[in-house]
Amino acid sequence: MVNSNNTLVRTVIAARPGLMRDSLQSLLRAIPHVQVVALTDALETVQALVNEQRVDFVVLDADLDETRVAELARQFKREHLRLLCLVLAATSEQEHALQAQGAEVVVKNYLDEKLIRTWLSTGSFSHRFAM
Repeated sequence: MVNSNNTLVRTVIAARPGLMRDSLQSLLRAIPHVQVVALTDALETVQALVNEQRVDFVVLDADLDETRVAELARQFKREHLRLLCLVLAATSEQEHALQAQGAEVVVKNYLDEKLIRTWLSTGSFSHRFAM
């Protein structure tokens, strides 16, 4: 996936350290032209990175703070039109609650390479980046 300037898709992952975050990082690094530029478990760091650097894609784990993650996803949608923000939910109930607040959400149990590739190649992301 390369954006219109033929550059890497700069990605930030916000999740607690551990297997899920490490697996997500490995999965995204396996996708051509995706560059994971930061890993953090601090939402303030994500906000600073988005505001200060050119970030194209942010993955936020709702388990960090569901309310704050939902607020941040809405803020990014309003203020950073080119930024794609994906929220990871732990349950389908959490997924529905976050979707009701306007977030792009996927349940972690279904987070696999096929889903990521499908999601990145369709919907709101495809008009920003050519595969």
